[in-house]
This record gives sequence, structure tokens and C-alpha cells, in this order.
Amino acid sequence: MGHATFSLLPDCLAARLPGTLLEVEVVLNKVQDSPSQEAAAEEIRDDIELIGALRWVRHRIFLIQVTLNMLIEIVSDLPKNCTPNISCFQEFFDVQFVLPVLRGYVSSHLQILPPPIGFGPSPKKKKNRFQHKMGTDPPQKEG
Repeated sequence: MGHATFSLLPDCLAARLPGTLLEVEVVLNKVQDSPSQEAAAEEIRDDIELIGALRWVRHRIFLIQVTLNMLIEIVSDLPKNCTPNISCFQEFFDVQFVLPVLRGYVSSHLQILPPPIGFGPSPKKKKNRFQHKMGTDPPQKEG
């Protein structure tokens, strides 16, 4: 029975992200309460440039939206009319911070849910189909 590992992650910590689930949720709440993602990113991560802060914030938003979409589909008790929005789940569970509560509520599905709530694989972002190919430009036609 060798070559097997296991790990215990406290309920408060985010899977595959530094920090806690509460810290992730604070970021999401600030983005929801801000006029734009840019304004929220500048306020949250003033230690780095805006483009890096936006990437940092959007990564967390993407992970939580994918997870909430999956949960709405696979857990019959959750409200189906909830868009993947933290505030809707906060109202449903009647709590200020829903991510730790949600992890406990869906504990039987953690192996398939993406981080930071679950322990499944990270979701892949769709590539931009309009992205140009790398390399040199094609030769120009004279004419």
C-alpha cells in the first residue's frame, strides 16, 4: 500500500490559492460593491500594477463562478434561480460569509468541485478564438 499520499486541509483555507476562503470572499464582495473590476483591483492590490491586480482578481472570480455554476446544477437543494452570485447564496444560507458554509454543505462533492472550495481539477479558461498565431507576419503582397 505504498505510493499514496493524503493531505488534510482545514475548512477555513482555500484550496490551491494562498489564504482563506474568507479572504477570497472579501475580494468577491469588494468587486460586487465597486463600480468596476479595475476600481476594486486597485483598492485590493495596490502593491502591484493594475494589470496584475486585475488578473489576480479575475482568477478568483472565475474560479468561484465556475464552482457556483456547477453547484447549482448538481445540488438539488440550492436555488436554481441564483445566478452565480455570492450575495444570492449569502441570502439563501443567511450568513455573511458563505464560502466556508458552502464547503461544508457540499462536502460529498468536494472531489469534483474546482478550487478554492473543492479539491478537483482547476477549470480551464477558453482560449480566445480571435487570438492571432504567434510568429512572423506573412509576406505582404505587392500590388
